[in-house]
Amino acid sequence: MSVVECNFTFDGRHCLRDFDCFYIFKRDRPVSPDSTFRTFEISGADGDQIYGDGRTHKVVTHKGTLYLMHTPANDAVAMRIYRQIGAWLKVGRRRLIWDFEPDKYLLAEISEGTDYTESGWPDGGLQIALRCQPMAYDLQEVSVSATIADTAAHALTLPLYTGEPAPVCCDIANTGAATITGATVAVGGKQVTFSGLSLTAGQTLLINMEAPIGATIGTNCALNKATRFDYLTASGAVTVAVTLAFGSGTKQATVKVHARGRWV
Repeated sequence: MSVVECNFTFDGRHCLRDFDCFYIFKRDRPVSPDSTFRTFEISGADGDQIYGDGRTHKVVTHKGTLYLMHTPANDAVAMRIYRQIGAWLKVGRRRLIWDFEPDKYLLAEISEGTDYTESGWPDGGLQIALRCQPMAYDLQEVSVSATIADTAAHALTLPLYTGEPAPVCCDIANTGAATITGATVAVGGKQVTFSGLSLTAGQTLLINMEAPIGATIGTNCALNKATRFDYLTASGAVTVAVTLAFGSGTKQATVKVHARGRWV
C-alpha cells in the first residue's frame, strides 16, 4: 500500500491537506475486531455451546505516527504545531475516514496521550492511537422512495450491500389532506406498528433504527403510539412493506426507506 493512501480525515479535517503531516501505521494493523460470544457448557460434553446470536465485537486501536512534511524553524514553532494537531485530534468521538477506503468511515477517538518521537524521520513525529468502534459504515446511505395514496401494503426494494446486519429506517411524510392515523413497516418477520396517530399534512414520522433508536414527529417522541416496535435490520437487498391508514380526505404520503451498510 502506498504511503499516500495511509493518510486520514478526522472530524472533517485531513492530516496532510490541513496540517501538512502524513501518517505511518505501526508494523501491525488491525483488520477485524476480536469477537466474543454468549456461551454455556453442558456437563459431560466437550467445549461449549453458543447461545442465540450473541456475538459482540470489541473496539480496535490503530497506532501510528504523524510526521510533518516541513521542518519547523525551531522547537517553539514545532511545539505550537504539535499542540494544534493535538487540539484537532482530542475532541472526542468523530468520523475517521482512511484515504485508502474513502467510501467508509469509522467512529474513533484519541483516548491516549500523543507522544513525540525522533525515530523514523529527521524532524521526529507524533505517536497517536486511534481507538475505533468495531463497525465501518458506508459513507453514503442507500434509499428508495415511493408515493402512497391508499391503504394497501406497498413493497419497496432496498438495494442494500452490507457485511453486517444494517438498521433499516423509514421516513413517512404526509403530503395529502387526510390525516395519517396508522403505519406499519415490516422487514421479514419483524415490524413496527403505530396506531392512533394524528400525522397531519406537512408532518413527518421518522422511524430511526440507528442509535439512538426511536420514533419522532417533529420534536415530539412518537413511541407512545407504537403498539409494536421490533428492531428492523437487513443483511442484503431486502423488501420493506409499508402500510398506512388514513382519515377522511385526499390520501397521499411520501415514504423513504433508507439504510447504511456496515462492516467489521
